[in-house]
Amino acid sequence: MGVFCTLLIAMSVRTIRRNNDWLNEENLYRSGIPINPPKAYGNLANILSAQGKKAEAEWAYKKALTYRSNMADVHYNLGILQQEQGRYEEAIISYKLAIQFRPRLASKDQPY
Repeated sequence: MGVFCTLLIAMSVRTIRRNNDWLNEENLYRSGIPINPPKAYGNLANILSAQGKKAEAEWAYKKALTYRSNMADVHYNLGILQQEQGRYEEAIISYKLAIQFRPRLASKDQPY
């Protein structure tokens, strides 16, 4: 019975801690970094960008690319961020990399 109670308490504590991760998307993606860093950093960057935290978003996009440099969506989103800041030459490089890794991004038939 003591083992069961200990296990129940341990799992309850773990559940309560995990619930904090689900309070908002930013917490959720930050908690996913140890599990799947490229995906978590890419998603975190999207959230940070939407919150207006452009410098942090750019850092997170670039961090995602250090794990997996062929992520077309991350290159594309980084390009959007750079374009919004008037950094057109950097944005063009990011867009070209996105197309290199997923040529269909340049297709006319690509849904938006």
